[in-house]
Order: sequence, then structure tokens, then C-alpha cells
Amino acid sequence: MVLQDELLKAGFSNNQIEEIKAGLKAGLDIDKYADKKYHSIQMRQIRLGLEKGLPVEYYADPKYDWLQMEELRKGLEDDLDVAVYADYNIPYDKMQQLREGLKDGLNLLEYLKYSAGIIGQLHKALLDSVNILPYVEEGYDAEQLQEIRIALARKIDLDPYLSKEYRSPALAEIREGLAIGVDVSVYAKVDYSWLQMREIRLGMENRIDVSHYASPYYSWEQMREIRTGLQEGLDVSDYGRLRFPASEMRRRHNLLRKQMLAQSVVEQPKAPEETLQTVEHTTPVEEPQKHQETSSQPVASTGYSEEIYEEMVKNQELLLAVEQNAMVAFITITRRREVPSGVLYKFLEANGIRRGINDDRIAEIAEGHYEVERPILIAQGQISRKGKDGWYEYFFRTEFKRSPKQRADGSVDFRNIDWFETVQENQMLAIYHGAEEGEEGYTVYGSVVSARKGTEQKMLRGEGFYLDDDQRTYRASVSGMITLEGTHMTVSKHMDVPEVNFATGDLTFDGSIHVLGNVENGVKIKATGDIVVSGNVGSAYLESDANVVLEQGMNADGEGSIKAGKDVNSRFFESVSVEAGGDIRFNTSLNSTLIAHGKIESALAVAGGLSYSMKGFVLQNVGNKAGLRTQIRLGINEALKQERAELKQQQVDVQAEISTLKNAYSEMQSKFPPEFRVALPMYQKVENAIFTKEREMNELLAQEQELLQRMRQENDAKIVIRGEAFEGVSADINSLRWKANNEYDFTLKLGNQRILVISNK
Repeated sequence: MVLQDELLKAGFSNNQIEEIKAGLKAGLDIDKYADKKYHSIQMRQIRLGLEKGLPVEYYADPKYDWLQMEELRKGLEDDLDVAVYADYNIPYDKMQQLREGLKDGLNLLEYLKYSAGIIGQLHKALLDSVNILPYVEEGYDAEQLQEIRIALARKIDLDPYLSKEYRSPALAEIREGLAIGVDVSVYAKVDYSWLQMREIRLGMENRIDVSHYASPYYSWEQMREIRTGLQEGLDVSDYGRLRFPASEMRRRHNLLRKQMLAQSVVEQPKAPEETLQTVEHTTPVEEPQKHQETSSQPVASTGYSEEIYEEMVKNQELLLAVEQNAMVAFITITRRREVPSGVLYKFLEANGIRRGINDDRIAEIAEGHYEVERPILIAQGQISRKGKDGWYEYFFRTEFKRSPKQRADGSVDFRNIDWFETVQENQMLAIYHGAEEGEEGYTVYGSVVSARKGTEQKMLRGEGFYLDDDQRTYRASVSGMITLEGTHMTVSKHMDVPEVNFATGDLTFDGSIHVLGNVENGVKIKATGDIVVSGNVGSAYLESDANVVLEQGMNADGEGSIKAGKDVNSRFFESVSVEAGGDIRFNTSLNSTLIAHGKIESALAVAGGLSYSMKGFVLQNVGNKAGLRTQIRLGINEALKQERAELKQQQVDVQAEISTLKNAYSEMQSKFPPEFRVALPMYQKVENAIFTKEREMNELLAQEQELLQRMRQENDAKIVIRGEAFEGVSADINSLRWKANNEYDFTLKLGNQRILVISNK
């Protein structure tokens, strides 16, 4: 309290005093910043640097605002050459871009004349190995440059459609359309907003006729209602008119959808005995005017008796019931008597029954073959038939199992498997067959029941292929490996090499690599696609953004490693370090370290080493009779816990910054009148920083929730051992340990804060 009073008397504000006290508590040299010339938020940046042991002299200068100080402090923390941007004339946002560039080994100082946003895009362009400087010089802003950069990186020719009049979202819609091969000239017009462009692009991507709404006079909301109606197979002419606002379109759209659904659930008429309890009879009525007559059944001249007809109608000896949305009609004869066929035809005509009349049944009745008081199915409509949906005809194998085949001894064969399929440049990959028109139906009254056209399929997305002018034929633009996942098709470059050794040297390839022979000790293979090795692998280093497949296996002698973005499959591992973003599958593993973010599965044995799995194990035998130490860990919880701890610390740090900023904000509000402080650059910076930091806090909280979900999924994983677990085997689940004692065929899982052992039998 004495210190507080002394500092207050010396002219320090409460916020400055809090920073000084925090420094004293941490045992820091507060003389570095205990000076009234520093604002409290500047003091904080110096204090944070002192806590990390940084040479704060680089930025402990009141000429730097606290945002500039923060960028210099972060650069020092990353051991960067901050002298590149240690200039108080450089705004903090440009400092940030220069710092980010230095982290990637790039000195962006030559671009300092541009805005921070443009410097950021130039930075990313250098990383993407594309040149956007000509577009910078033409005057495109940072957001527009982002779309241009992405297009260049993905080899999309955006130039014919470039215009500074397009905002970045509009350029994004044009880029998206070019990527999937639609005719973007339909909507690449300045008359359209980017939202209107999106609706037209989505329509073309779903292969519907966008001419129904491709007009700048429609709002994007109106476009959306028409587009979704067309995709659902509706007749949008009822509501797709400019005079209807989007809300009215939506109402009519929903009504049409309900009518369509009602029609789609109409089944073929039930047999008379199934409807006895539901038939409601009517006496003859005038022909219904609401039903459109499409055909008429003439009254038979043979066997017609006006006298019998009049008598039966008058005495209600002939009743009619129309059911199931006018799809079936029943007659009931209430007493046994002669019923000429002409009388029945006349009766049906008088009641508007026009189509689907069963002539054979009428003939049977005329011959006396009927039951009194029992409804007789006399006419049946035809439900409409939806047309065949659009479909793709592929000219490569779209489905082939990559999973190994099991041998009689329980092991799996990794050799005789088709791991991938290759195609040649310009090879036809697929043809799209459009949706077909449906078959109209009709009611017993003769009304037409409209048929829905089949549903069109979305256009294929991906890379490595192009679309012919017919907008239906897909061809490979490069020779390589082809994959298909849903509507995403990719043709990536593919390389076959006989073997990899010291003579060939290390191998790096943007695509997939198939090594037909061996991979010798000490070499490195890196690929953006799959790596498949048909021979043996020694103490080499394999890294793939996709899958790694070893048809034989790998003996690394404790020095080689495998790192894959997806799955790793191998016949065996011996003294290998393996990390997979997906699953790891093998026959045997000896003294290896296996880390899988998916599952680990072995067909024969795991002995020695350490195996981590995020999602569970399916193993055969674990350990060996000699008691070789073999560790299994389910859920890489320590890493997740550390990740969560770091998130928590970031949240604490950001919250502290928010508190400091809000204190400074309140201080300026108390010191300066509104008309004065709104013109203060510092006041505006603090106000903006509070908004930015609060948004950062929300992002950190969202990341924590996602992390907690991953941790919860771990708790549901289990260790399944089909064979024997020998002594020397231990299993860890969430920091709990279980030790084997020659158990056989069982499952380990977490329950009630302990590891449960459950028999598989």
C-alpha cells in the first residue's frame, strides 16, 4: 500500500502501477519501464519481454506504440532479425507482415510502400511461387489480389474476366466457376452482385437451366428460390416472376413442394378388400368441372338399358367411391340383379370417371360375377414416374479395395493389391448422362399428374482434368494417378522409379511415387501423393502428404522413419518410427514406435517398442514369451492435454490484454472529453484492439471446444486383442495403466475411472 501511495504521488496512473507491481512480483528489472513516459499498455509489452528474457532495448522506446512493441517482441521471441522492421515509422500492421515473412525466410522490406494487406498477399504469392506484382501495379486491392493469387496457384486463367470493378467475392465466384468448368461468361458481368453470381454458378454446377432467373433484375433471394425449385424438379413458372418478392416466392415454392411430396407418396391402389373400411360411397353427381378431361370412355351401346340405369340410380343400388387422391374408383352394387355393361359405363361417365376404367371387370359384373355390398375396383389411375436421375459413366475403376487380402495363416498380403490406378493425358475419364424426363400420370377423372424430371448431378470438382465443350465429357489434363471421392476427382502426377539408392539420390515429387524395387539406407523420399514401394526398405526416410504402402516391409535399424498424412500399410516394421494421420496396418512390428491419429491394426504380432493410437487398436498377439517390454497407449492424451494447456494459457494472456486495453480505454475516457478523444489516434487504436482481441478470444474458445470433442472421442476408443498378451506388455488409457499376465482374446476399455478387461468370447 505504501508503494501504491508513493507511485501515485510520483504521478503514475493506477494502470501503470499495476504493471510495475507485476514486474516486481516477477523479480524483473522494472527500471526498464517504470517511467511515466510509457503508457500502461506499452509497459505491459516491455514487461512481457523481460519475463521471456528478451533484449527489450530493441523496442523499449516510447516512440513505438504498444502494437509496434508487440510485433517487435514477437519477432524477438521467434529469434528473428527484428532490425529489418525496427522503425517507429513503420505501422504495426506492416511490421506484422514483415515479421511473418521473416518467419518463412523472406525479407519483404522491398514491398514496404504497399499496404499491409498487399504485403501479406505478396508474401503468400512467393510461397505459392506465383507472381502477382503486375496485378499489384495495376491497382488491385489486397482482397482482389488474394483471388488472383489463388487462381494463379491453381492454374486457373482468371485474366479474361479480371476487372477492378469486381469485388473480391465476385472474383471468387468467377474463379470457382472456372475451376469446375461452367461457362462463367453467363454471370461474369458487372451488373451482377457476387451473391447473384453465386446463385447462377450454383445453378450451372447443378446442371439446371439458369435462363429462368439469370437476370440482374432478380434479387439473389429471388434467384435462390427459383434455383432450388428447379433443382427439386418443380414447375417454377408459377412463382418465378419478377413481380413476386422473395417472401412470396418462398411461400409458393413451399406449397408446390408439399403438393409434389403428396403426389410422390401415392402408391398403386390397394385391393378392394384392403379398403372396405375406408370407402365412402356417393350417389351419381354431375361431372366434376375441376377435372380436365383428357380422354373419354364412350358408353357401350350393347347391353345398355335406360330403364335399369334410372332405377339403379334412383334406388341407390349403384354407389361410387373415389379414393387415394382420385387414383382409384370403386363401385358397390347393393342388391343382386342384372347389371348391363352399358349401365356401368353410363354411371361412370355421369360421375366424371374418364380414364383407367377396367373393361374386364365390367364384363365380369355384366355376367353376374360380383358380390353384393362389396366395393369393386372399377377404375385405376396411373401415378407419375420420376425420370431417371443424371449419372456419370466412368472409364476407370472407381471402386477397388485397397485393404490387404488375408492369408490362411492370418497374415495379410500387401503385394497383390491395386493401390492406385493411373491414366494418361487427354484420356477420357467420365461422361455425364443427363437426367431424363419423367412419365406423366393421370387420375380416374382424366386429370394429368405432372411428372418430375430426374435430378441432375453436380458437376465434378477437383484438379488434373478438363471438361470438353459439350460440358459432359471429362478428360485428364496430365498423366498420373486418379482418385474419386464423391464428386471430387483428382488426377495427380505419378512417377515410377526402378529403385532409390545413393546413386539415384533423394527423391522429391509433386505427385505419387511408385518404387518398383528397393529403397536403400540413408535416402529420403518425399511426395505430395502416395508412396508405394514394391521392394524392401532400409533405414530410409519416407514422407507423404497422402498414403505410404510398403508391399514388403521396412527394417530401419532404429534410424529410418515414415510420416504420412493419411494411412500407412506395410507387411512388417522393424526398428522403425512411423507416424500416420490416419490408420497404421501391418502383419508384424518389432521394436518400433508407431503413432496413429486413427487406428492401429496388426494381423500377426506386435512385440517391443511403443504404439500410440488415437482411435483404438485391433491386434493379434502382443509381446512375446521372453517378456519383451511392449507398450500400448490409447489416445495421445498427453499431447492433447498439452495442447489444451497451451490454449488455456493463450486465453489467459489474451484476457489480460483485453483487461489492460479496457483499463486504458476507461482511463482515456475519464481524462478527455468525447469531442477530443475521438480524434486521438491512440484512443482509436485501443478501441480497435479491444475488438480484435475479443474476436481472438472467441476463436480460442471455439478451438478449445473442438479439442474437448476430440478428447471425448478418445474415451470411447478401445484396445482389442484377439490373441495372447504376454508378460511385459503394458497398456495405458488416460494415464491409467494395465499390465498383462498372459491373457487371451479380450478387450480393454475405460470405465468408471479404471481399465476394464472384457472377454471377446
